[in-house]
Amino acid sequence: MANTNDFLSKPVVTLDEGKNCGIITNVLFDEKLAEAKGFTVFDREAMKYLTLGTDKIKKCGSDAIIIQSENDLTENIDDVAKKHYDVYDTRGKHLGLVYETEFDKNYKVKRIMCRGGNITPKRITAISKDTILVKPLPNIQKSGENAEPPPDRQRVTSIRTGVFLIGRKCDKTVLDKNNEVIVRKDCTITAEVLKKARINGKLLELSLHAVR
Repeated sequence: MANTNDFLSKPVVTLDEGKNCGIITNVLFDEKLAEAKGFTVFDREAMKYLTLGTDKIKKCGSDAIIIQSENDLTENIDDVAKKHYDVYDTRGKHLGLVYETEFDKNYKVKRIMCRGGNITPKRITAISKDTILVKPLPNIQKSGENAEPPPDRQRVTSIRTGVFLIGRKCDKTVLDKNNEVIVRKDCTITAEVLKKARINGKLLELSLHAVR
């Protein structure tokens, strides 16, 4: 099993050219959220976003995504990007925001994780640009049967606050709104750096330039 956080912020490196083509910034799903179709890659040299299909990935390593050639990247983005959907069931219960998605080795979605529990693609009845509607779970469940475990609170906090960036290097100097240094190039991201980045609205920039 893999999840979106296993891919985000990893560089994409080619076998043919030995080139770092950029870092993965988003996951692309089909319109039913049943399968991960690809990833958005930010090319920092060209300052543009590219698309990498899941069928082009040779290896998802601990520190990088390996593909055959830079020609495997395209500029066409037709699928649905990963976003923080709001989830409701058809009885009107709010299940919270989607914070993570888990898929198998063939990139078929197994679980969509939100504050109110985990859902599966089979429970989805409708999807709009920012909302997912799902079938409610039965009121009575036998222990262990069809039960969806509560989300890992520590993981939720880590993703929403960027805690997973701590310990990574930053490949550029990031400045705050007053042009004061939050973190210098090639320095390690610490809890204090993360706090300054959040306060100054620089968490996304920090994420884009955090390397393992």
